[in-house]
Amino acid sequence: MLLIPFRSNTVVVVGLLDMEVERVKKIEIQMQAREYVTKIAGTYMIKIPPIPGTIRHEIVITSLTFITNCGKAYCPYGPGGGVPFESSDHGKVVGFFGRSGEHLNQIGIYKEGHGPFPPK
Repeated sequence: MLLIPFRSNTVVVVGLLDMEVERVKKIEIQMQAREYVTKIAGTYMIKIPPIPGTIRHEIVITSLTFITNCGKAYCPYGPGGGVPFESSDHGKVVGFFGRSGEHLNQIGIYKEGHGPFPPK
């Protein structure tokens, strides 16, 4: 589960950010008065099921980084590892959407004046 309440100049990330230990972390990112998120980046991997004989695989987001219009990158949050990804950096991020089960499987962003990325 990942919950990202979005307030003025603050991004709050609450979720299971450690794949090995089901531990909920809360990370609060305080930005400057005119600073806002323009891009997200991160890594993902394919989780192979631990039960022999199953064929279900899932994509798991292993880290997230928030990049702002001031050129600041707020961490990577999460253990990392895997294939890198990033959104475009054009415009202001005004919301997030995604899908999760045991782990965060997808994340996308809404940009001011644009539709979601990646498209739903």
